[in-house]
Amino acid sequence: IKQLLQNPPSGVDPIIWEQAKVDNPDPERLLPVPMIGFKELLRRLEVEEQMTKQHQSRLDIVTEDIGELQKNQATTMAKQEIQRKSGFAIQAEEEHLRVQLDTIQSELNAPTQGRLNELMSQIRMQNHFLLREIKQHLKQQQEGLSHLIGIIKDDLEDIKLIEHGLND
Repeated sequence: IKQLLQNPPSGVDPIIWEQAKVDNPDPERLLPVPMIGFKELLRRLEVEEQMTKQHQSRLDIVTEDIGELQKNQATTMAKQEIQRKSGFAIQAEEEHLRVQLDTIQSELNAPTQGRLNELMSQIRMQNHFLLREIKQHLKQQQEGLSHLIGIIKDDLEDIKLIEHGLND
């Protein structure tokens, strides 16, 4: 390796080669590689893009693994808590939470829920009618513009006839 570094590759100026060795961020692990021409630059770019894709796919796999491990950890913690609490009486805090959940459930199942569903369907219907009205209005506007364009074209033809008559 030292012999490779001491002699610059063919086509590379020795001063530039020395500067490349000085600029090397990690001389123990990295070697300067000369790039001559756009083909070499393009090849380097393609290799870097390929490596970036490989790194990204590996990161995606690691992210999935972390998500899976987090789910497993949460499940295990829940099972441990259930085992720890089995055989004990329900605590006052847990009873209070159960009552709150029951209250919320009864509110959701109350007759007002039916009314909410009815109102939601009416809103959806109104939006449909509103959309139809907007479409109709835009169609009328488009027809009006088409009519104006026709009038302008007719007027231009009349102006051309007048100009032709004046020129004769």
